[in-house]
Amino acid sequence: MVNKPERLHDLDWMRFIGVIAVFIFHVSHYFDFEYWYVKNLLISESISYFGFFFLIWAIPLLFIISGISSNIILGFQKPGRFLKSRRVALI
Repeated sequence: MVNKPERLHDLDWMRFIGVIAVFIFHVSHYFDFEYWYVKNLLISESISYFGFFFLIWAIPLLFIISGISSNIILGFQKPGRFLKSRRVALI
């Protein structure tokens, strides 16, 4: 096993921006053409385009960020311990 690497601040920022983008995406549903639980009377076409763009790119990007993080962790931690830590995080 390799020593624990230094913290990658750019990866932290990508994760932070991804979470903020998910929040903005869900808030924007109030103004787009798609079905949502609560809608505004004024609907915006540009916000609908933003939502479409987000669905195409953001979710795969979040999976890529997660995969990179998991790969870094597996570089200095055994797979069994990694899986155990993921299971404990879910409980």
